[in-house]
Formats: sequence, C-alpha cells, structure tokens
Amino acid sequence: MDGERTSSIRGAWHSVQALSLWIRVASVLPLLSVYAFAPRREDVRADMRRWMAVAEQQRWPWLPHRRRHTMQLLYLLSYHRPFRDLLYYRAKRSVRGRLATKVLRRVYRGQVKLSLDAASIGPGLYIAHGYCTGIAWSVEIGCDCRIHQLVTIGWDGAGRAPRIGDNVVIYTGAVIIGDVTVGDGAIIGANAVVTKDVPAGVVARGVPATYHEPGNVAGQDPLARAVA
Repeated sequence: MDGERTSSIRGAWHSVQALSLWIRVASVLPLLSVYAFAPRREDVRADMRRWMAVAEQQRWPWLPHRRRHTMQLLYLLSYHRPFRDLLYYRAKRSVRGRLATKVLRRVYRGQVKLSLDAASIGPGLYIAHGYCTGIAWSVEIGCDCRIHQLVTIGWDGAGRAPRIGDNVVIYTGAVIIGDVTVGDGAIIGANAVVTKDVPAGVVARGVPATYHEPGNVAGQDPLARAVA
C-alpha cells in the first residue's frame, strides 16, 4: 500500500512538473518571431546544437527530444537567459529582427550585465552563465567557442580589438585586450590577462598571461567534440 501511495505521489509530482514546463515554454512563444527574423538562422541552429550538447552532458532536467527542434529552441529561451541574448544578437543583423528584439526584450530580458556587441560571432557559441561578461563591438569571435562569466574582451586605448579563433575556451574572469589574436583551440585560464597574441592550442594563464602546452588539458573544448 505504501509503495502504491509513493508511486502515485511521484506520478502526480511528475505531472505537475510537466505542466509547469509546458506553461513556461508556451510563455516564450513570441520569441519565435525573433528567430524567424534572424538573417542567418543556421547560426542560431548551430548555437542550439551546442547548448543542447551541454545540456545532455550536464544532464539538465526536462530535455526535449533531439528531433523536436522548435521545442529545444523554446526550452533554451525559457530557461537560459544568455541564450536569449545570443538570439537577440543574431536577429539584430536584420531590420525586422532589430525591431522585434527592441520590442520583446522589454518583456523577455536577457542575462544581467551580459553585453554582446561583437563585430562578428561564429556559430556554436556557448555562454556559461554570462554574468558581467562584456564583448566590445569590434571584437571578432570564431566558431564553437565557449565563454564563461566575468570575462572582458575589448579594445585598447587606440581602439584596437581582439580576434578570437575557433574552438577557444575562455574561463571565468579572463581579460583579453587590444590588437591580439587568440589562435584556434587555445584555452584562456581563469583571471588571465592577455595583451599579446596567443598561439593555437596553448593554455594562457597568469597576469600577464604566459603560454603553456596543454599537457593533460585538451586544446579543444570537449563540448565542440560532443557536437561533432
């Protein structure tokens, strides 16, 4: 009897959680218009695949089925504000997308103090938390990068900005300033300050940053391999 009661309670709780998920997902349906106006929707889909790979790896709750792409998009938009910011960035490249973003952003806010003003961001960007992360308007970011919170990527006194390669991981508190190039597959360690070019595949750490061979640390973000 106790087992049946426990099972029924669990079933009821499961139903309540499922209903809560559907209500939350339905509440962000207007954001599909922002996606529709994005000039390069394939980049948004690449972002989505990357975020869902993270979700599966970290076992986020209530994940939609892989084939239900619209549901995946709504799931990310309802639960993860940094993904909203990334969608707004993609959409602002068109006039209609910029208008939709301006209107809907008042209701569906992004991550607190996350600023994405880069000149270009390649597909597959994953933003971990994103709190107090700032990317200046002239920065160029490659494909399949990963950026954590409290990161600053900006220009120097002469207005020169960094260029970030593909598959770069930038950890919490890192600062990348000025006319520098971060090579493909590089890892920028937590609180590192980068003011010079970073070769491909190395680990940059310290203040000012020094460069080290990755050793046991993979030179490529393992999440990028998970997507591939």
